[in-house]
Amino acid sequence: MNKTIAVLSLILTTTCFSVEASTSRISGFLGTKKLDDNPWKPFNEQLELGAMLDIRPDSWPVSISTGVYWSADAHDEQNSNQSYTENNGTTTELLLGLRRTLDFYGTNLHPPIMLLD
Repeated sequence: MNKTIAVLSLILTTTCFSVEASTSRISGFLGTKKLDDNPWKPFNEQLELGAMLDIRPDSWPVSISTGVYWSADAHDEQNSNQSYTENNGTTTELLLGLRRTLDFYGTNLHPPIMLLD
């Protein structure tokens, strides 16, 4: 019994660590995506939505960034039997990489530089 308590105490004390302060940012994106005409026609221009999260420990010069972009478009086509069929075209992009954010003269404007995408 005493050996079990000693082993559990040793495990619990060795797994304790201090957490460094970090900065995190969440950003959104709304826009359009233009794709090549041939494989994507008639879905070559789509509405695009996106979200990104980056976390930077205070001692790091770059942050770890992840995100997702999603775009979609829909078109109705009339068949030969006079019925309509809805066709959809969507894309999804998953992002993971390093991000460097610059501060402009103490303002809230933070343009990013993506190092890996």
